[in-house]
Amino acid sequence: MTSLTLPFLVLFYIVVVSEGRDLYSGLDVYFDESQVDFNGTRAEREVTVIELPPILQIQVQRVQFDRVTSNVYKSNAYIKFDKVIHLDRYMEQYRETLRERRKNAREWSQLIDQYTQVLDEFGIDKTIGLSPDEILKRATRFILAQCENDATDDLEYQKDFAEIKKDSERLKSQKEETKEKIAELQDRLKHQYDDLRECEYRIHAVFIHSGQASFGHYWIYIYDFELDRWLKYNDTEVSEVEEAEVFADTSGSSTNPYCMVYVRAQDCKRLVNTVCRRPN
Repeated sequence: MTSLTLPFLVLFYIVVVSEGRDLYSGLDVYFDESQVDFNGTRAEREVTVIELPPILQIQVQRVQFDRVTSNVYKSNAYIKFDKVIHLDRYMEQYRETLRERRKNAREWSQLIDQYTQVLDEFGIDKTIGLSPDEILKRATRFILAQCENDATDDLEYQKDFAEIKKDSERLKSQKEETKEKIAELQDRLKHQYDDLRECEYRIHAVFIHSGQASFGHYWIYIYDFELDRWLKYNDTEVSEVEEAEVFADTSGSSTNPYCMVYVRAQDCKRLVNTVCRRPN
């Protein structure tokens, strides 16, 4: 086991983004037990924090490498992050007492990944550009058109239509059931550490990138603790924005957060100054 002593003013983490992953699940991967090579043998590594810094920076690793095409690309997967986070679960002092809880959380996360893969199978097939649901809809329309064009009452058409309808209902039921399982597991993860809230951090800044891996535009949202407002710094323009814009779901968009800065709750007004206020 490896414990990491961090006597720095700023702590920097990198989390790998993927569909269905929030900020905590990304941090869990960073801190969780893993197998590594050590002097030619396989060893188990576990990272914990002995002392937390006043400022915490978390970078989302969006630029990734496609081994099939040998090209870099930007992952636009949505990652949910909160205004307030708690890091007690990663502290060295809780390493042994939380071992069973972390084991359960790891198993739930793996199940979420499995169910998410099942949902992906209901998505669009890249080879034909259609989802299973759309294929069934097109088949239904085809059979209905055949029935309208056929003067006779073809029982075979009716049988095919009944089978397609049955498959469509089964597909819909499987999708809903899978979504419910994911939601249930995500709720378990969300409340797994509700009793550990001493190491509290508040969001201070969110860096945004719009574009692809090799180009794009950057801006930053910074929270003003004094006046309880969000400011958007975009080139030479500074404007006040609604909080909903900062935490918006970016699914399907190439504009998304790539770095979040958190400040220890009890120090936020002392350590950061969003606007330089000068006396008149």
